[in-house]
Parts: sequence; structure tokens; C-alpha cells
Amino acid sequence: MRAVTVYTGSFCGFCEQVTSLLERRGIAYTEVSVEDHPDLREKLLARSGRRTLPQVYVGERYIGARRSSRRSTGAEN
Repeated sequence: MRAVTVYTGSFCGFCEQVTSLLERRGIAYTEVSVEDHPDLREKLLARSGRRTLPQVYVGERYIGARRSSRRSTGAEN
């Protein structure tokens, strides 16, 4: 299985929802806080075209944020 990476920020309720969902589904992931990497937000913008968090990647593929992650794991609504 390809690595799952979740880019998060502090005080981000959607970030907490995504990481909780992954944990409930037993999906291993690496969490990267944008606060720990000052230039990361600009890199994520260039990579995904979005400024919002969380950003979830499977391997190098951007799968989206909270709503997309819920669809990808079969956890609609």
C-alpha cells in the first residue's frame, strides 16, 4: 500500500476529523504540520492548487481534503 500523508495545521477541526477517520479505518498515515515547516504552505499550493488544510496524499496523488477523504475511505457522511 502506498504511503498516506496528511498535511495539517493546529486548531484545524477538519484536520482532526480526517486523522480520526483514518485511525478508525485502520489506515496508517504520516501527519505533517505546516507550522513545523514555514515554506510548506507555498509548496502545497503549487502542488495541489489549494491553500486549505487538511491536504491528503496517497503516494504522490492528491486526493483532497475532508470530504474527499471520507469518500475515499467509504465513510460518506
